[in-house]
Amino acid sequence: MRKTIVLFFLAALCLAVLVGCAKKDLAPYFTRIATSGDCGVAPFQVEFLAMASGGNPKADPTGGNIYLDITWDFGDGTTATGSLVYHTYTVPGTYLVTVVGVDEDGDVTDPRGEVTISVRPDSLLIEPYSLAGPAERDTINACANITFATRANACGFDSETGDYSRFLYSWRLDDPDSTEYPGQNPRHHFLADQLGTHRVELILEDPARSITRVGS
Repeated sequence: MRKTIVLFFLAALCLAVLVGCAKKDLAPYFTRIATSGDCGVAPFQVEFLAMASGGNPKADPTGGNIYLDITWDFGDGTTATGSLVYHTYTVPGTYLVTVVGVDEDGDVTDPRGEVTISVRPDSLLIEPYSLAGPAERDTINACANITFATRANACGFDSETGDYSRFLYSWRLDDPDSTEYPGQNPRHHFLADQLGTHRVELILEDPARSITRVGS
């Protein structure tokens, strides 16, 4: 009699463990999350695709998406449902897009999917500026050298570490000689009879993309 009770206890214990593992295996999970692009100029339309596996095997024995409720949060206050969705961003900024899938049992994909989308107001932004000394001020004494520089911002180009040699520069000063300089960081000094405020214009060309921008 004692032997029968022990065997029954072991069988019940094994059954409890198996059921626990089976439930964990049923949770859906994403196998692929893709976009048509992660950076562009507003209005920027993006295609989002999410593919999942797992979930309730009775509802979806093949482990596909058809029986999952997939919800996208585009990070700009709008959402959409479905495995394949489209969204257009009209306001420049950086958006964190999240996607969650839920099966018929209420099991949620873990972890959720995340994608970062960068939307820009232009395909090439430039910011010319001057270095008027150690303090990086825009006010200098007459006859003192000032160095001109620029920052550029574009998809696939980092303004801090990007290779600026891809650009063509044309700096134009409004001094009496209408001085012009090529190159990324030209130096110039205004004479004593040129006291006042001066305008410096930069024309920046990106030959590889046939883009020209003007900043001052």
